[in-house]
Amino acid sequence: MDELKEDLLLPVIGGEVVAYYTKPNRATSPNLFRWEIRLVFLGPDNRYKPAFLSLGKEQVDKLVNVLEEAQKSMNTLKGASFSGHYSKEIDSAFLWPIIEVKAEQGKIWTDFWLASGTYKFKKSLNASQVGSCITVLKGADEKGQRMINTLKALVLPNES
Repeated sequence: MDELKEDLLLPVIGGEVVAYYTKPNRATSPNLFRWEIRLVFLGPDNRYKPAFLSLGKEQVDKLVNVLEEAQKSMNTLKGASFSGHYSKEIDSAFLWPIIEVKAEQGKIWTDFWLASGTYKFKKSLNASQVGSCITVLKGADEKGQRMINTLKALVLPNES
């Protein structure tokens, strides 16, 4: 399998866009070019990847919607000057990631959970980091399609 990878540049959450080509199994099968994003949580020394998740285009679009809902909740809490304790899991129709908005003593954040085996790992994001993630993820489709075109030119040079 041929593939191209490019850093997704997500704040706090590591990730990459991967475009890949899978050769057909039969003469009648079409060549398969696809892209996905891989969200990666790095260990404290950046050598290990204790949790990761691959998402295709439709799943990325759903993740953007979930993050927009989290951002809306964060803005509502900020506007209300909420000083108590608040926790809400955003319904995403995903098993993973789990997105949870939290507030305590005037601090508001979103926890982004991924799992690996029996362990769960989280990264916390503030409102501006959630907004940056939304912007980056909205551009993932364009980046993925561009990478597929590049991969097609490399793998199938006579058909380009």
